[in-house]
Amino acid sequence: MSPIIIIISHSAITVWQNGKLIDTSPEIALLSESGMLVSHEVTVDKIEGSHAVYRHYWCELGEEPLSCPAEDFRHNGDLVYRHLEGIVSRIGMPAEAIISVPSYYNERQLSLLLGICNALHFPVRAFVDSHVAALAFIGAPGDYLLVDIRKDEGSVCQITVSDNVIRGKVERIKNVGTEKIYANCTSIIAKKFLEQTRYDPLYAVASEHSLMKVLPSWLKKIYTRQELAYEIEHDGQKRSASIPTSEIINSLQKNLSPIARALPNDKTVLVAPSISALIKGGDIFPEYQTLTLEDSQNGIMHNLDFFPEGEDDCALITEMPSTKHPTAFYSVKPTLFGIEPSSATHILSGSRAQTLSTSPIYINSDGKFSLSSNNPHVVSYIKDAHAIIESKGLKVSVNGMTVVGKCKIEIGDKIVVADRENHFIAIRVSDQNGP
Repeated sequence: MSPIIIIISHSAITVWQNGKLIDTSPEIALLSESGMLVSHEVTVDKIEGSHAVYRHYWCELGEEPLSCPAEDFRHNGDLVYRHLEGIVSRIGMPAEAIISVPSYYNERQLSLLLGICNALHFPVRAFVDSHVAALAFIGAPGDYLLVDIRKDEGSVCQITVSDNVIRGKVERIKNVGTEKIYANCTSIIAKKFLEQTRYDPLYAVASEHSLMKVLPSWLKKIYTRQELAYEIEHDGQKRSASIPTSEIINSLQKNLSPIARALPNDKTVLVAPSISALIKGGDIFPEYQTLTLEDSQNGIMHNLDFFPEGEDDCALITEMPSTKHPTAFYSVKPTLFGIEPSSATHILSGSRAQTLSTSPIYINSDGKFSLSSNNPHVVSYIKDAHAIIESKGLKVSVNGMTVVGKCKIEIGDKIVVADRENHFIAIRVSDQNGP
């Protein structure tokens, strides 16, 4: 039987097997009159009157004392123990497990997590960096920056994809985190509720929890509307208020600006699910692609033979084989690596402009772009500061002249592949700082 895969993320703890999601559990715990309740044990009716609510204890795993300790619950590690115990009670004890952890996990956190698993006799085959696993499934060759966010800080992880996917430096960004972001957003929303309904949703624990629970879904809508009607139900009453989205967007831009400043323009930016909901549709990061939980589990599933068996130390895996069929496009803004003024930077197909970079882009006989091809094709890339187009067994012409081997392409060139009626146009797209 194949191992189960546990993926640790801010949204939930998910468990996969054979490519299928078999369990999802929320990362929440609360101290009630009857004791500590963890994940599925937490219900709405038990939130009212609770003494403390804890979130993201897997992501923030550590041994710092809880604000309100309880019997058998001293720190986040104890919450993770109970949570993992609940997972086992639902799915059964697996033969082995591979656990995907955030890039910002340190050795102390890994050691603590392994100790928790050992205490439960939970068999761990390996720990793996979730971003490395994701890029092992989707990444085209190139240098990437992986952006993630946690309770009290952001992180930017450098990953290079060539024959292997290799994790480099992880930079921690202070003065930014979900706790601060959500606190500022809820403060704006609570203020509008108070002004419009004379009700403060932060006054009661249950209504504050309701607001925190729906806040991520509300934030997904802020970039598409000027105003949103937010509704909260508490004590059987529904209360609503209209919130100008511009205030929340301004708050997000201010809070995420330390991360934006840490991103150089000559790298392709990928964002973790934890931060994608905060920026999707906005212009906080000018150009980025989003990783998914499925990307991580697919990267692990497609490389099961790579993970060692029978080893006791369970060292964190930060290097994996790269995929031969990538789906994440590697792109670099052309003006930033000194491209010649006459050179094209993009190939236009209909209304789509495909970015050229030092990594090759393939054009197949059907006229579609791809990141790899086993059939005759045309390939285009940037080399020596100029765009190149090259025939790889497929006829291509530039301005009516058949290309033998390869040639440079410049602004306005007409490109025909495989004598297709629909042609391509070589164009240049400059960024605001370029020529």
